[in-house]
Amino acid sequence: MKRSIAYISFMLIVTACNKDVVTSGSSATTGSNAYLSLTVADSIPPYKNFVVVLSNGNLITSLGFLNTTGYYNIVSGITDIKLQSQTTGALLFDTTVTLASGSINTAFAFTYGNTARTTVVQENYNTPASGYAKVRLLDLWNGIGTNIANFTISDGANTFVFSKRYFLDHEKDHTLENFIAVPASNYTLYVTFGTTLIINPFGFNLLDGKIYTIAITDVRNGQLISPVIPHN
Repeated sequence: MKRSIAYISFMLIVTACNKDVVTSGSSATTGSNAYLSLTVADSIPPYKNFVVVLSNGNLITSLGFLNTTGYYNIVSGITDIKLQSQTTGALLFDTTVTLASGSINTAFAFTYGNTARTTVVQENYNTPASGYAKVRLLDLWNGIGTNIANFTISDGANTFVFSKRYFLDHEKDHTLENFIAVPASNYTLYVTFGTTLIINPFGFNLLDGKIYTIAITDVRNGQLISPVIPHN
């Protein structure tokens, strides 16, 4: 299985790991187990690749920047997720999450200072109406601390604002993990925080019937670093 992640400035093709993969996107089945996909949403200096270890299922996977996996069928309940450097074995991040029975979940790994961490969201993939895509925005950018920012996507005719967002706010307000329906089109993303306005000049397509996450991870050289990650 292959997936593509549209970086705002260019397109990358990533290959899903085939080990114990159930399936992906809205076609993933539910049952007594839980399903978990892992995506590297940002580069993690100085670690170019890392290993993900799950406590239940003896599941170990090696991932690099902007790689993603299919969905793993694992035991529901408490799961320990560890990120380790592939080269040194150093433990980068260790967290415990509870995965509900039958749930479909995505773990996003991203830069946190000079190391890494993950955030896990429970998914609800309802197919968009004809002519529409679905999209959400996750703020994984810790560079402005808890300062509030407004993120906007626009295709010129339609504008959608993800207002008053801050680092990992979706972990406190899970409604921010929901997708919104937008007309399928080519969009531009920009952000305002304080008196600063940053417009990313690179467009990205939200295709008819597709579901996406915009992952805000950094601002470098005055540009937003924000991969657009497809889920189906």
